[in-house]
Amino acid sequence: MEPLHYVIFHPDSAREQLRVEGRALVGSKPLSWAGEVWIDDECGNEDPFVLTERWLYSYCHATQLRRAPSPRGYVTSGSVLFFCSGDATNKGVLQVDTLFVVAHAAQWASPKSGLPAEFRGHFKNLHSDLWNRHFRFPFDGEHAGEFTYVAKAWTEGAEEYSCLPLDKKGKRVAIDFKQLSLDMRKAILAKVQGKYPVQLNKTQKDELFGRVLEQAQVQIVSISTRRNVNGSSAGATCGAPAIRSRSC
Repeated sequence: MEPLHYVIFHPDSAREQLRVEGRALVGSKPLSWAGEVWIDDECGNEDPFVLTERWLYSYCHATQLRRAPSPRGYVTSGSVLFFCSGDATNKGVLQVDTLFVVAHAAQWASPKSGLPAEFRGHFKNLHSDLWNRHFRFPFDGEHAGEFTYVAKAWTEGAEEYSCLPLDKKGKRVAIDFKQLSLDMRKAILAKVQGKYPVQLNKTQKDELFGRVLEQAQVQIVSISTRRNVNGSSAGATCGAPAIRSRSC
C-alpha cells in the first residue's frame, strides 16, 4: 500500500513567530543557525511539535487523514505532510511553514488509556516537555489520542526529510497557485473553503516537494533553543500550561 500525502491548513492565529537556534541546511551544508521560524503557539497545544528532538504530530486535522491500512493507501512511513497557512491560501498562495516527512506512526493504546508504547515513560511526567507541551491534552479533555506521527529527521544523504523551509528573505516559502499544475490547483481549491486536508497522490507530492525545496534557501532541521521574537527567553520547559482553546 502506497503512503498517502496531505496539505494541511492552519490559521495564522494558531502560529507564533519564534527566534530559535539550531541546525539548518544552507546551500545543502549543515550549519549552526539562528533566526525566526513559524510554529504552533509555544506552551499551548503544540501540534506539530517541533521544539523537541523528535518532531511529533498527533491531533487536530490528523484525525481527518486516512490513518488505517487501506487499498487506497494511508498515512504511514514515507508520507509527506505539508503544513500551510490557511490565511495565505485564501489569497491564492500556498505558504508552507513545516515539511513533515513521516518516519513511522505510533499508535495509542486507546484514546484514553495511555500513550504509545515508545512514549509511555512521559505519561504524567511534569518534568517532560513531551508531556507538558504535547501529550497531556487528551487527558485534560482536549483532542483525542489515536496516532502520533514521528517525523523523519535529516541525515546525510537523505532525499526526503522533515524541515522548516525559509526563502532567501528568511520568510516562509510561498508558492503562488499559478506556479502549480492544474491538477494540483483543482485538488487544493476543492478543499480550501472548509480548510480540509488535501490528499495528494505521489505525482502531486513530488511536484509540491520539489517546489518547496526549490525556494527553500534555508532548511531548519533541528532546534536546540528558542526565544520569543521580542528577545525574552522562552525557557527550557513550559511547566504545565493551562489549556488554551484555539482553532486548528
